[in-house]
Amino acid sequence: MNVPALKKITLKFLVFSLVFVLPLSGFGCKLMSSEVQENVKSTTLEIWGVYMNSAHIKPIVDAYRVSHPYVRVNYTNFRPEEYETQLLNAMAEDRGPDIFLVHNTKVLEYRNKLLPLPASVKVATLVEEGTIKKETKVVMQTIPGLTVGQLKKSFVDVVASDVVFVNAETRQEEIFGLPLSMDTLVLYYNADLLNRANIPEPPQTWMELQEMIPKLTKVDENDGIVQAGIALGLSDNIDNYFDIVSALMLQNGTVFANEYNQLVMDKIPGVLQGKIEVSPALSALDFYSSFAKPYKVTYTWDKYMKTAVQSFAAGNLAMFVGYQFHNETIKSLSPKLNYLIAPLPQVNLEYPINYANYWVMGVSKKTKSADVAWDFVQYATQADQVSKYLTASGRVTALKALVKNQQSDALGVFANQVLTAKSWFHGSDFEAAKAVFKTMIDDSATDNYKSMGDLISNTNTKLNSIYR
Repeated sequence: MNVPALKKITLKFLVFSLVFVLPLSGFGCKLMSSEVQENVKSTTLEIWGVYMNSAHIKPIVDAYRVSHPYVRVNYTNFRPEEYETQLLNAMAEDRGPDIFLVHNTKVLEYRNKLLPLPASVKVATLVEEGTIKKETKVVMQTIPGLTVGQLKKSFVDVVASDVVFVNAETRQEEIFGLPLSMDTLVLYYNADLLNRANIPEPPQTWMELQEMIPKLTKVDENDGIVQAGIALGLSDNIDNYFDIVSALMLQNGTVFANEYNQLVMDKIPGVLQGKIEVSPALSALDFYSSFAKPYKVTYTWDKYMKTAVQSFAAGNLAMFVGYQFHNETIKSLSPKLNYLIAPLPQVNLEYPINYANYWVMGVSKKTKSADVAWDFVQYATQADQVSKYLTASGRVTALKALVKNQQSDALGVFANQVLTAKSWFHGSDFEAAKAVFKTMIDDSATDNYKSMGDLISNTNTKLNSIYR
């Protein structure tokens, strides 16, 4: 999982309380049914997460509390390095949150801790009735749960593939979380370095990028790299290695899993049988590692380089593949750097494939306020409420209806990619999968294998044990 680095925070974690007192005493409890009286008791929703500012969700909370004044919402923002440990410890001790953020690669991993979206929820709601003489009263409302069909119609396609799973007993599809926003891989490029190399435009395809590398790479008298064309080929100093290699493999035609949820990334897909001689995953890995092999014409990156983001900010790297969140980091490290952002290069421009990275809000199985929690998540992820969050946070939508609103502004590069964004890992241990990919990349870069075919096959075997 790739996530942005945060500035050091001295507190163990930050707690933001989004609480506003709206008394219910004026509505006359004697006129309420016993069911309503029971449900208008003060309810506190605890939300835990990372990378989400309380100020950005405050407009949604404010709007929700207009019709649900008995609900208090507390948001706790953790440092990423401690989030999962704190979350799992709290759940084990029955003091965990009602709602928590889960990365899209870990929804299945957390499935047994998440409550699927029910067919409907019942919540006490403040409504205004009457035409001439308007009265405000509290009633119990039954809110239908989003169906899988509605989810697929409303959210970009990758969301359903990441949050919908089949119940083994009922054989029915269930939804385990909903996102507020989405990020995708893009190409950051140093405009000054490209200009000096007489390259007027960033590459649209990986082949174009490959041809630019010799012009952008500079070495010293000892053949040490002093300016790199792009950060590709290794794992240790490239934060997004799993995502980049996955994107290359998907673009190249790799089918990671078959209809039985068995990994087959080492195989040639049926539609490509007879057209290629090796698996598309193998050729994608070979392409990626070529940028770190001294005997290749595309050699431009080595283990002595700082991280991709650090090298780019320092002006020693012409291009790197990153996410929207890297933009803020680069600006803080190098405010005067002249750089631009371009779409992720493609294998085939007619059939673009991009790579998604995002978090979803899920409801804990241990919550005592399941209906209110799911009602809030559904409310927060409706278009009119998401718009408030996107405006406040500057992030990119995961809702199809809002894509057109962002396609022409500064977020256009990202917004234009969400409809073709994909992901593939739906297993029980994402960190283990990353470790397997890391070994594969390192062995490929150092030619530590009997054959590339064996390397891909061994990787596939290791991943199968933790997939689904």
